[in-house]
Amino acid sequence: MFWSAHNRPEVGAPHGEGLRRRLLVVAGVLVVLLAATATAGLLLVKPVQRVSVTITSPTQLVALRPNLWTFEIHNMGPGISDLGLRLTGADGWLTNHSIVYAGTGCRYEAQTDFVLCGSVQQGETRTISIAAAANAPGTHSYQVTFCDCGQNGQPAIAGPTAPQFAMPGSIAAPYVQTWTETVVSGPSVSVTVTDILGHPVSGATVTVLGSALSAITAATGVAQVALGPLGPGSYTVVATNPGSVSANAPITVPSVGDPPAATVVLASSAAALKGGSDPSVMPGAVLIVDEDNNRLIVISPQGQLLWVFPRPGDLSPGQTFVLPDDAFFSPDGTQIIATQEEDFAVTLIDVATHKIVWRYGEPGIHGSGPNQLWNPDDAMVMPNGDVLIADIVNCRIIVVAQGQHTIAHQYGVTGSCHHAPPSRFGSPNGAFPLADGNWLITEINGDWASELAPGGAVLWSTHPPAVAYPSDTNEVGPNRYLTVDYSYPGQVVMFDKAGNTLWRYRPLGAAALNHPSLALPLPNGDVILNDDYNDRVIVVDPKTNTVVWQYGVTGRRGSALGWLANPDGIDLAPPYSLLGQLAGSLKTL
Repeated sequence: MFWSAHNRPEVGAPHGEGLRRRLLVVAGVLVVLLAATATAGLLLVKPVQRVSVTITSPTQLVALRPNLWTFEIHNMGPGISDLGLRLTGADGWLTNHSIVYAGTGCRYEAQTDFVLCGSVQQGETRTISIAAAANAPGTHSYQVTFCDCGQNGQPAIAGPTAPQFAMPGSIAAPYVQTWTETVVSGPSVSVTVTDILGHPVSGATVTVLGSALSAITAATGVAQVALGPLGPGSYTVVATNPGSVSANAPITVPSVGDPPAATVVLASSAAALKGGSDPSVMPGAVLIVDEDNNRLIVISPQGQLLWVFPRPGDLSPGQTFVLPDDAFFSPDGTQIIATQEEDFAVTLIDVATHKIVWRYGEPGIHGSGPNQLWNPDDAMVMPNGDVLIADIVNCRIIVVAQGQHTIAHQYGVTGSCHHAPPSRFGSPNGAFPLADGNWLITEINGDWASELAPGGAVLWSTHPPAVAYPSDTNEVGPNRYLTVDYSYPGQVVMFDKAGNTLWRYRPLGAAALNHPSLALPLPNGDVILNDDYNDRVIVVDPKTNTVVWQYGVTGRRGSALGWLANPDGIDLAPPYSLLGQLAGSLKTL
């Protein structure tokens, strides 16, 4: 042994103490040397394969459908030739789950219970997502261990806190990650099926579109549909029942838990059009303002009743809804704005909930002050929620900001009723949007139609030709406008901005119109109009001047299917509604 002063016993040290200290120093040097030789590739020690692992969703509340178990694995070195994951645990993860997909670049070997995912270099992080479906509800504890399965004997991989080196022949303690799962039943969705009046429909079949998943409604009208293997996403449930028109509703299946309940409204398949009517002339359903029946209804092209307001229970205590005059869908189709001309109010209704969400004017009280109107006509909702109202007796056009009860802007002088737009209007009974973003104003006094730009600039004014009482003038196309004569016999007139007649429909005798108040163009070139005092809504073919579709019994009032009482307004249902088609160009006047 080499001997130096450093090997001598320390002066004053107890016997043997100096030797013990020297041996400790030698041992420490030996460890350093062993580590160095291991790095140099000698067999004195071996490096330990180590990984750190993060397990993410789902770790609890697992639904009975395919889910993802994600393992983010960081290899702390050295390289792994074939990374293996073994999902075990006292409750047997593989017993309680069915693997659907073992992850990109991975393979599942049932005979070894390993998911094998190939090589992972030192310092590399791999994310492995295993898709599997739990087989039954319950709460279980599981664990995952890791190996380098490319080596003989499938040596275990240690965790991040294990020693970096080990003696040859030693076995690394396996790295174990544990978690607990609670598997819940479902998901399922509660679907309520009613008729258009809100009455429950029992015995209806509710099916998830594109699947075999279905259920039957109970006496309460509710079906609980088990969604089984459906993964998170958007789906459609369809309700069918003999004697009804099938209808559907969207549902959204969340990652965990049940979707929100859905409601489907089934309309009766019973139809009531006048004989000889051709449903194909209609692009879709039509909203009819049935004034003297105090209701709004939506009718299919075949004459089926699809929607009605108000149903029993729709109005809150103290609310009324009487004498609706005109109504139009909002640009997005979720609301309907109705004017109640003879009740001095404008009412905004949510289509889905059947609830009044805003009202301007005090029902039954006319006036010109804040939150007061006098025979309002043709209110329109802007995309930003503002409402434009033609206020006939007050001789003004007003704009009310969304949800407010004060006037944001006014055209015309209240009570000054003669034609001098934009400062004065002679009893305006219509303000309709145009495709160019401007507005077409109809004035009863003097028979006027005028185009106004936002801000009030008047681009042109003309007299609808040979019309005694113009009503609700609107646009057919470039330089083509449509108005009706609210008279008897009434008429429908198409004209240009110079006042030239382009088409006139004025039948006489038994076929005469009786105070029509609104006509709208249809996409096929026909014209739909409400013939108020004749208690009907009709479609006229301008090429033949014949009625090709009719809902309502001419000159006979009623409220049963196929009957009307003084219908005073119409709008096509989305996507053909007046404001829906012009939503991209609508600008507040």
